[in-house]
Amino acid sequence: MQDVPHTRRIQGRLARVSWIMLIFVGLGPLIGLVVFAVGMTALGLASEPRSGTLLVLPFFLLYGLFFAHFVGAASAALAGAVASAIYGVTQRKSAWIGPISGAVALGAAIAYAGVQAPRPPAPGAAPSGWTSDAGIVLVLSATHVLAATGAWLVARQALPASAPDGATS
Repeated sequence: MQDVPHTRRIQGRLARVSWIMLIFVGLGPLIGLVVFAVGMTALGLASEPRSGTLLVLPFFLLYGLFFAHFVGAASAALAGAVASAIYGVTQRKSAWIGPISGAVALGAAIAYAGVQAPRPPAPGAAPSGWTSDAGIVLVLSATHVLAATGAWLVARQALPASAPDGATS
């Protein structure tokens, strides 16, 4: 029969991991939606300032609510798992955990989608395609890292002051 303190420590760890995952999967895609919508609108305005691109922002935000979790839940779950693991190992609610977990999720998304780094245009070619490719990579990077960072900032406030093993930090 297991001793009660050991069982309580395991239950405490599982509860913390569950809270972190719930916050990341619930909130991360919504933060990502806002970052993605603003970033894509900014790219549109940069490429064609008088095209009415600003009207795309409300469209992204309104219709994106229906798709944010469908598109972002897997990345958010991975980022939440990474954040939980780092928190479990370090036993600290450090601010750098969010950006690191977002970068890992971004790397996995890039590897899964097969996104290639943008290449500079050929000599004499118009740079517009390269600029938009680089801009999209920048927007996707900001989306993953800022969504994970925002979710971690909320999660670390929700975590108790004690370390995962029950000792005070």
